[in-house]
Amino acid sequence: MLPWLVNMNRGKTLFMSGVFALAAQLLASPLVYVYDPQGATTTMLAALGYSLASWDGQVKTQQLVCIGRAAWNVSTALLPQLEHHVSNGGRALIFGQSDHVLTNVFRFRVGKYIARRMFPVQDAHPLVRGLDAEDLRDWRGESGLLEPYPYIPPTAGTVKFGWRWGGHGGVCSVPIEKPHRAGWRPILECEFDLAYAALMELEFGSGVVVMCQCDLEDHYAVDPGARVLARRIIEYARTNAFRGKYGTTHYTGGLAGAILVTNTLGIMCSIGSGLLSNATLNIVGEGASVTASEVAEYLNGGGKVVFLAHSSNPAYGLGVALALQSSIGSISPPTNWPEASGLSASDLRFRTSANVYVITGGWERAADGQLARTNIGTGVAVWCQIDPNRFNADTFTYMRYSRWRQTRALTQVLANMGARFRMDRALFALTGADDYYHPDYLAGFDLGDDPYRYYRW
Repeated sequence: MLPWLVNMNRGKTLFMSGVFALAAQLLASPLVYVYDPQGATTTMLAALGYSLASWDGQVKTQQLVCIGRAAWNVSTALLPQLEHHVSNGGRALIFGQSDHVLTNVFRFRVGKYIARRMFPVQDAHPLVRGLDAEDLRDWRGESGLLEPYPYIPPTAGTVKFGWRWGGHGGVCSVPIEKPHRAGWRPILECEFDLAYAALMELEFGSGVVVMCQCDLEDHYAVDPGARVLARRIIEYARTNAFRGKYGTTHYTGGLAGAILVTNTLGIMCSIGSGLLSNATLNIVGEGASVTASEVAEYLNGGGKVVFLAHSSNPAYGLGVALALQSSIGSISPPTNWPEASGLSASDLRFRTSANVYVITGGWERAADGQLARTNIGTGVAVWCQIDPNRFNADTFTYMRYSRWRQTRALTQVLANMGARFRMDRALFALTGADDYYHPDYLAGFDLGDDPYRYYRW
């Protein structure tokens, strides 16, 4: 069959499936609350069959509040109310915000170009199940979140990131670099090194926030893939189950692990000798004063434990085996571990080979020995040889991007296990000098560490 005919049939199939799904949903007309001063998101939600109510800033427990496209350009006055809504069991879906707001108000780093391809972090995720790569690329229509033809004065000389000439085929105008030091879980990734997210979620307090930077408002009416994805994102944010309230986190172990957990990662936790029996999550660093029987007893009661990277087999390791090997990390993240949700190959590989300690036996292993897990009773333990400090990256500076990746990967595992981070609240109330990203970002040379100074993937 001719390729253009295959594409046409694919489009028809997706469109018809979307039509039938929409027809069924129209009978119910689900209610969502909206704050959308610009209006583009309201138009899309109405066209997709939702009943809309203006959000008055009050908590709507278990209900979805949609923050419209570029809404924060108009006003961020409702951010405290949004925090209160989510903290008390509400749901929030934030549609595409401008690069200026994301960088200057919320301190995210963003991509410099309109992305025209997105990739699922996990193919089995309910948002993307059944969609393929063709559905997530080169959408029909024009992306308009950014000025498609920005004026460049004739005297401007060299344009730092090149010229933008139109938004045709865009899927995400302003992708967000995945935070290294917060619990955000990416669902769709894109751009250089696949280090950017077009769609991600954060469980906060008793609720959940979904951040959607996909250009849905520009394309849902003319591209079947965009329309199906728009519907799925809204329904996921509206109905998907989330963990709910988190408990306490406790760290026990040596000083290096304490600095990594509290300073580098920014985890909110207590620190002490031995396991904390009433903590929801215990993080065990190298040199901890615990025994195997204490760990087993805690897990048997339903607790969670994350063991940080070790360089020897400790007596409390419940049979885990470690060995020093030459490794390039992994491009094979676990596909069915809830503890590894949000991890992709882009997080787990190294810049080049390095001698590192990996897990060689004892537990169920994944990611070429960087991760392992075991269950005792109703509890779960994850052994995590992911270690951002392993590379001596201040000396071997070519490993600094690998240090960023390992920081983000370790953060993701700990967030999935229940750890909370200081930067989780930054979306609602950014204060102090904390940052989403590893502090070794350099700016003392032309364009600094910005990856776009060399690359365009």
